[in-house]
Amino acid sequence: MADLKPPLKGYSLFLEAEGSEQKFLQELVDDLARKNRTFTFPAHVTLLGLLDKTPADLDHVKQAGREIAAGYRGVVTEIVGMGIRRMYFQSVFLPVSPSSELMTMSQQARVLLGHEADPPFMPHWSAVYGDIDERQKRAIVRDLMGVVPFPKVVAIKNIALADVSGYPDEWKILERYPLAD
Repeated sequence: MADLKPPLKGYSLFLEAEGSEQKFLQELVDDLARKNRTFTFPAHVTLLGLLDKTPADLDHVKQAGREIAAGYRGVVTEIVGMGIRRMYFQSVFLPVSPSSELMTMSQQARVLLGHEADPPFMPHWSAVYGDIDERQKRAIVRDLMGVVPFPKVVAIKNIALADVSGYPDEWKILERYPLAD
């Protein structure tokens, strides 16, 4: 898989928490961006990334987001540590246990939006984006481990439709689709 880098053009479906969990994750992203001189972005798990849709196709994407959200309740992400990769959009992240619910949501999104051939879904909360050298990534992880009280389990409350055009600090959440009550 090619290592994508900004600026991007397109849309993505994100999974989001709410309340204190979302606030904690957003503050983590913002703090790490400031300390490492990288871009901030909405705290999320990417359900389906970089949909090559035009604004005219958005009604179909919105319908898919609503349909997926309506079919799930009580979905949680279990954070299982911290990870780093040699990829711009996965520099530092919080890997999530690939529960059957998360994997089914991903597969449903892929089928509904014609992205069955996308790379395998690797659920994670993004923490830092950027071309950062390995030593700095390891230092970020070392500094966070044992210091930051990560929530072990984070409840998913919304699927968000995001316009991911431009650089990460320019991304905009267009709509949110609450999971079923």
